[in-house]
Amino acid sequence: MMKSQNETDVNIFRSYKQEENRFTNGLIAILDLSKIEDNSFVNKFFQDTLSIQITPNIDFKVLRGIEEGTPDVEISNNEICFYIEAKIILGALKMVQIDSHIRSLTRKKQSTKKLILLTPDNSKSGYIKEVIDKKPDLIVHLEWKKVYNYLDGYAKQNKSVFTEILSQYLSEIQMKIFEQDIIGVIAKIGFGDKSGVYRDKYLEEMRKGEWTDWGTPRLYKNLDGHGRKLILYDPKQEALTVEVEIKNVKKEDGEYPWRNKFVPNSLKIYEKPIPVSKLEEIDKFRNFKKGRAPHWNLTHEQYEELIKYSE
Repeated sequence: MMKSQNETDVNIFRSYKQEENRFTNGLIAILDLSKIEDNSFVNKFFQDTLSIQITPNIDFKVLRGIEEGTPDVEISNNEICFYIEAKIILGALKMVQIDSHIRSLTRKKQSTKKLILLTPDNSKSGYIKEVIDKKPDLIVHLEWKKVYNYLDGYAKQNKSVFTEILSQYLSEIQMKIFEQDIIGVIAKIGFGDKSGVYRDKYLEEMRKGEWTDWGTPRLYKNLDGHGRKLILYDPKQEALTVEVEIKNVKKEDGEYPWRNKFVPNSLKIYEKPIPVSKLEEIDKFRNFKKGRAPHWNLTHEQYEELIKYSE
């Protein structure tokens, strides 16, 4: 007799209208399938990515098709209860959802409870720190990059049907999350009295902490205060010189009225400026130097490729 399936059961073939639910279901299906191959896989996964110890005999529930505020995943047994709220784009967390999850978790009887926010955001970003500070004893953040690195490392060290499934899932993460999500904006610096930026002074002024925001002639919509970076291109040096996380954007008077407020302590001056020749090795940026556009969007994958040149 065929076993009936509840909507909360884990099923790798189940489809979802929302793409983020598909990725979440895929991850939990992989964790559930791993029990067949390696009983220690789930515990090692959580230890490696979040430094969390998982006790045996856990139950996975993927929650779908129900009201707003319900977590995407519940992982539990008699001792632990973890909720997972997953997003596949930067800055997509909803505080109303998080508050609802916190209220629900606090009613659980288990001794160990966590709300895991699984997103592409940088765990060290001001945006994520603000979210975690709402309830630091309950909320933890997990980057999709950490998930990818752990699964990729396991797949490279082992060979089986399970690792073939891992490889296919990793390919989806790379194509749909890393290659499409915007991590920030590269802006060309306009030197002179209109901008208030002078080529022989701005870097030293930044080192001294004299800059707390950056003016742009128009609104760059991806600098929305959700952890994205502003990266500056110096046309005189022909190189990328600075990156900073933007906290919020306000409009004021002047030629450069859009003021992109810096997240405190997020300013990074590249000790090795990234030459434009390295930027133009990336397909999308082939004509960056000659192009007239004042700013260009940058994805996760492109950023990871670029930043290694400044290290």
